Amino acid sequence: MGKLGVQMRMNGVVVDDRIVSVGRLTMVGDLPGAKVVFPGPPVAVRRVGRRLEVNGTLLAEGESVDIRMGAVEVTLSHPPRRWTDIPASSFDRRFLAAVVVLVVCGHWIDAATHWLASQAWSDGAQEVLRTVGVEGSPADGSPTSAVMRVQRGERRTPDWHAASDGPLHLNDDSVTGVGYHRWFKRIVPTDPNAVQANERLDANPDDTGARRIIGRAAYNAGRHRLAAWHYREVLLRYPEDNHARLRLAWAKRRAGHHSSEMDLYKEILTDQPGHPLALGGLSMCSARLGRMDAAQDLLDTLHVLAPSHPYTDLTSAVVEALRGDERDAIRSLRRVMQNRDLFDEELQVELRRDIATDPAFSGLRTQWRLRAMLRRHLGAASPQGIR
Repeated sequence: MGKLGVQMRMNGVVVDDRIVSVGRLTMVGDLPGAKVVFPGPPVAVRRVGRRLEVNGTLLAEGESVDIRMGAVEVTLSHPPRRWTDIPASSFDRRFLAAVVVLVVCGHWIDAATHWLASQAWSDGAQEVLRTVGVEGSPADGSPTSAVMRVQRGERRTPDWHAASDGPLHLNDDSVTGVGYHRWFKRIVPTDPNAVQANERLDANPDDTGARRIIGRAAYNAGRHRLAAWHYREVLLRYPEDNHARLRLAWAKRRAGHHSSEMDLYKEILTDQPGHPLALGGLSMCSARLGRMDAAQDLLDTLHVLAPSHPYTDLTSAVVEALRGDERDAIRSLRRVMQNRDLFDEELQVELRRDIATDPAFSGLRTQWRLRAMLRRHLGAASPQGIR
């Protein structure tokens, strides 16, 4: 195992300083599951002999590379072997507050992009970065801004480092005092083939079947950006695959990227007009972006095309909750629960995921009405209070 030093400074003041172990691949930066989190794009680090490769820059012992994002500066270094780990407890709460401000204001985006553009990425680094959905410099080796590969292989957009246009779908059990997330996680399936699929994908990156398994496993683990990248890779090979396109849209939703989510639904509806899940998704997405009239028009169309489909009622619940009609949203969710057996296993999981993590329902999760409604339908299997 190699060692990576990570020092973060706010306006020149050190707020976090630690040393972490680097295995075959270690991610730091703005990525779920990253070993060290800081605002900005994800950074891939791997060992190359006795050196570390950081986004294509090889660091010998004692060398470092700086990342500047406005008032935040991050130094990634390869410490000499005599160094020892610095406890993670040195984290300064002021840095967390500063991160929130920076992310909300988006001041780090241009600086992070400029830093990435200045790096000469090696072929090896590009391959590593592709595991998180980033493609780097062109064939001639000249530096370029990193871009995210998207479906169909026809467009490329730098949305991987852009600010989300909606909140993330996260666990808020500590706020609600009810174990909604714990209740949801109880039915999330674990694919026993995921480990084998990962090995197959390492041996053959063109194994689309393995990539589908890994994409779904990443999604169920809450690694939405990683899931999105795998589904994009599927679409690059099979641009007509609306199954993968829909799952990519769901991953985008959970990560709060609703504009690109909306584009995916529109593509599905171009190929399959009246697709209920895409139509419902487009209605919800419009509401999340504040386009309530468009959301209602799409919802009305969905009621005509699929009046008895429980996904229609789920769409109604989201739109109503975002509009502030919480009683109507509860009534719509009650109808969904009454007809939930019409959902297949995957949509059963998605229903619980929505109830437990969707920001549209954050207000409902703090109220007794939602918990009481679920208790009526699920009994002892309903969400329980956190003791």
